[in-house]
Amino acid sequence: MQCQPYRTGNSKGNLMNSQTNEPDKAPEVRSIASRPDLAVKNRWLGVAISGSFVLAICYTLYFARELLLPIALAMLFTLLLQPIMRGFKWLHLPAPVGALIIVLGLLGGIGIGVYRLAAPATTWLHKAPESMHALEQKFSKLAKPLQRVKKATEKMQQAASGAGSETEVEPGSQKPRQVTIKKDLLGNSELWSGTENFVVSAVATIILLYFLLAAGDLFLRKTVRVVPRLRDKIMAVEVVQEIESEVGRYLLAISLINFGLGCAIAIAMYLLGLPDAPLWGVMVMLLNFMPYVGATISIIVMSAVALLTFDDVGHALLVPAIFLALSIAEGQFITPMLIGRHLTMNPVAIFLALLFWGWLWGPAGLLIAVPMLVAFRIICAHVESLAAFGEFLGR
Repeated sequence: MQCQPYRTGNSKGNLMNSQTNEPDKAPEVRSIASRPDLAVKNRWLGVAISGSFVLAICYTLYFARELLLPIALAMLFTLLLQPIMRGFKWLHLPAPVGALIIVLGLLGGIGIGVYRLAAPATTWLHKAPESMHALEQKFSKLAKPLQRVKKATEKMQQAASGAGSETEVEPGSQKPRQVTIKKDLLGNSELWSGTENFVVSAVATIILLYFLLAAGDLFLRKTVRVVPRLRDKIMAVEVVQEIESEVGRYLLAISLINFGLGCAIAIAMYLLGLPDAPLWGVMVMLLNFMPYVGATISIIVMSAVALLTFDDVGHALLVPAIFLALSIAEGQFITPMLIGRHLTMNPVAIFLALLFWGWLWGPAGLLIAVPMLVAFRIICAHVESLAAFGEFLGR
């Protein structure tokens, strides 16, 4: 019985199979990196997953704003007040006692300010509908010369074209327009509902601020214990300490600058004869925490108040002119000198952050937009995968 040997494998046959790719030889397995179609699909899948993750975060931030906003504000106030807590620690004062002193002092200052400014602010709110009507009448008087010039131009055009004159209506024959003053703003149920939500958020912020100040560096120690690797522990400590230092320094500098600007505005308005000058100084100080938006609102409000107060238009225009001069001096010289170059942010990034946080959380989002941007820039500087974003955020 003859047995046929298993393939003896001569060199000539093997050479032919390798050159002609015979079907009896198993094909080589290629990796994903060598297949462009799979690489593109995986890349788009990663982009889709990242986009879904970002949308989920935005959704959570928007619908959980009533819970997250007091937490964010309390953390920012904690960073601002940490220098005072370090001073109490140097005096060997217990952290809970120092936190209680700070919170009570903050509440006392707010209470005194509200007590002194509540009456003029309420008066201006009551006068708001009538003031709008008075402003409309004053603007209509200022627009009359422009209307006369427009009518004269139309007549010249008609005479040149030979179209003849049309029948005009005398200004005095027009029926006076009725102005309906809406219900008082303070009687609106929606306003009361918003006030109730504001009070609840403020109380939650104050209570959480006390616990954060009294806890000290407890959360940092817990974070270091949770992080497994030594390298990550070191990076976490560096990030937290830099955020505390830089954001706290930024908030302290901005608070001092805005306080000085508010005092300067109050003194200038008092010298110009504008009533309730301290109210406008406090308004400018608070609104100036919102870059771009706050200055715009301030100049609109103060221009309207000046036009309502002074009959002379030139005197009234001095109010926005002085405000612009002081605001430009603050923004171009004082702020860069006190904050420093290393905290200078990209204006486009600041504007985008204001749009994003203002859309998410309204006016409170505008207040925390820039500090959150500074903190995110610090995180980008320590995380290699986010270095490109950090480069974009800097100037």
